[in-house]
Amino acid sequence: MEETRNRISAFWQVFIVDRCWTIANGLPLALPDGDSNHARIKTPWPMPLPQDNVEPSKYIPALRAKAVALLERSGRLSSNAIKDDDYWGQHSTAVIALKRLSSSLPMFVGFEPWRIQAPFIDADLFAIHTAANVTVIHLYKDINEEETTKAMRTVLSLIRQLSDADYEFLDPTLSAAWTCVAKAYMRTISLAAEAPGGPAAYSNVIAVAEGELDVICNAMRVMSAFFPIAGEHAKKVEQERQRIRR
Repeated sequence: MEETRNRISAFWQVFIVDRCWTIANGLPLALPDGDSNHARIKTPWPMPLPQDNVEPSKYIPALRAKAVALLERSGRLSSNAIKDDDYWGQHSTAVIALKRLSSSLPMFVGFEPWRIQAPFIDADLFAIHTAANVTVIHLYKDINEEETTKAMRTVLSLIRQLSDADYEFLDPTLSAAWTCVAKAYMRTISLAAEAPGGPAAYSNVIAVAEGELDVICNAMRVMSAFFPIAGEHAKKVEQERQRIRR
């Protein structure tokens, strides 16, 4: 039993690394998860030990694997230009999975004063909540502006709760998730600039979006001291910001 549990845990650790680096670098999946019975991953989700005294649906390693899987899947859907019946079928399935995940998530409380050394936040919950909100952005960006905006603001609220000492303990691929949020804010700026009246008519909207982009890029630069890939993401965001300002 213990050996089986360890094997399941090891599989999902490899799965998370595979999905995270696919998100961060745009690489092909090493562990595909298809719709057919032959290609579908059938490994059970990580399970707690009896002495862990936690519900299986709220077990953090399982929530982490589910959040990463959903983030990668929603990212693929978001980049799909063809919105046919197959797309909407997959979209509906992803939305249901997101609601199920969100209902199981423990609250992220931010700074935890009982911690005597960094990290001063729950880094696992931080990553899971970030992934869930970026998934919302992927799934709703073209169909529900209110939900998309709420998720964008939530991610920025999470970032603002970090201290410099926390960054060393974060998942390095978070900068890829932040890049998705940055793209959403840049899309807001582009739409405002192209709307009737031009930038002058939407100066407040653009100013807020630019401020949020500053927060994201600063977070990436702080993270780059520990994970250089975050610095590369920051450079790409800044380059795109310069492009849309022209």
